[in-house]
Amino acid sequence: MVPKAILICSLLTTYFTKAVVINGWCPDGVQEWNDLEWYLNVADGLAHSRRSEEVLWRPRHNVRGRRNLISATLGDSGRRLADVKLFGTGSWDWEAIAANRENGTSYIYLADIGDKSFKLGSSQTIYKFKEPRVSRRWRGHDIEIRSRDIERIRVKYPGHDCEAMVVDPLNGDILLFTKNNQRQESKVYKVSQSDPRLTKRLQYVTTLPNMLVTGADISPTGDILALTNNGEGWTLRKSDGLMSWADFLKT
Repeated sequence: MVPKAILICSLLTTYFTKAVVINGWCPDGVQEWNDLEWYLNVADGLAHSRRSEEVLWRPRHNVRGRRNLISATLGDSGRRLADVKLFGTGSWDWEAIAANRENGTSYIYLADIGDKSFKLGSSQTIYKFKEPRVSRRWRGHDIEIRSRDIERIRVKYPGHDCEAMVVDPLNGDILLFTKNNQRQESKVYKVSQSDPRLTKRLQYVTTLPNMLVTGADISPTGDILALTNNGEGWTLRKSDGLMSWADFLKT
């Protein structure tokens, strides 16, 4: 069941273009906000830096002769500041990216989990590494992250297309949002980073009916969750700072 706190905003699909990158956080509510800043970023598969002001992170796709790349861009202009090459990850197509600050250190998460050809129960990987520092003055700076500096979080594939992921700043839970076009719904699964198993168990959280989630992000303050698909955006706000997002979505 979708929590009663959800706020539904209808957005024009034409606004969700990869040519438009605007930085910022959308105020909570339907009538109060006058721009599409946060929703544009979420819909475009971007993650807000937790270390560098006005910096957005995005996976790089279809870069000729190069793979395993993400890029840092300047939010107000979309100018590419840096490319980060990740060694030992072996992916051409990242499905989701998220950022989270944990014990004073900012981390980036990359999900390689959305390929429809994978079968239910197969093992997939979420990559986690420290967010590098980025200068707003850079233009096309190159950064390398060595394989030994990347943590691999292996999970069982949820069995449906999955393009959205967030990390709860309260407890570090990773939330994955699948989408089922036939049933017109998204299921939410939780991955606990405290799970000691080599391949971590996906824990079912809830089903979001009439929602096909393709993008998600949590505000730096941790109290707002934004979800998008190609033509709509939703915000959820929780007032209890001690309640996890997984528990909130169950209510």
